[in-house]
Amino acid sequence: MTRTVEIAIIAAQNGWRGTLSITGGALPPSQHGQMFERLERVMMQLRESLDEKILSELHVAPNIYPPDDLDELYEWKDMGVNAAEFDLEVMDPAYFKAICPGKSKSRSQERWKEAQAAAVEIFGRGRGSFQSMVTGIEPMDSLVEGIEERISKGVYSAPLVMVPTPGSPYAKFRPPTADWIVEANEKMADIYFRYADTLDVNLLTDNRPGFTRVGLSYPNII
Repeated sequence: MTRTVEIAIIAAQNGWRGTLSITGGALPPSQHGQMFERLERVMMQLRESLDEKILSELHVAPNIYPPDDLDELYEWKDMGVNAAEFDLEVMDPAYFKAICPGKSKSRSQERWKEAQAAAVEIFGRGRGSFQSMVTGIEPMDSLVEGIEERISKGVYSAPLVMVPTPGSPYAKFRPPTADWIVEANEKMADIYFRYADTLDVNLLTDNRPGFTRVGLSYPNII
């Protein structure tokens, strides 16, 4: 058992409830088939150490590349997985190719959206299918329009702020201003309010951990 899985189990046994974001990084295309085996191994360890009640209260979401056969998500569900995180990162298709060259070479943006749609069908709207995306790296209009398009299809978007980390390829990119972030978040908040009662949990009233307005969720990366 890896140390991170052990830590997640100890936390859950002591009352922690939240999002378990299961990821092992991006494997090379030749090894994508191994992701299922790795996921199965982690879920087996969780099932062996946690009772069904505790496991059902956790928000368990693999954050990996979509499988070639999207029906595999049904097998994830049988293991105890109850959500999937397929990150688009950016909404504009042109930016997706430029900012996410590895993802776009492996899967088209449309394929990532198809995987999100499959997750909606299998795990549910909102809590069952979500994504992280980077705010401040593409125009505000395409960001906001993309978020509304996704949530209208049942895919919840968790915004992260673009940070030009020193030493990274984006070190010299200009980060968004505070005013830009405030304006973008106000527009996103309006969207979340409009669609709050269309998801499998109501963003305004549900107090379970895991991507709800009231509940707090601290992803535990395994």
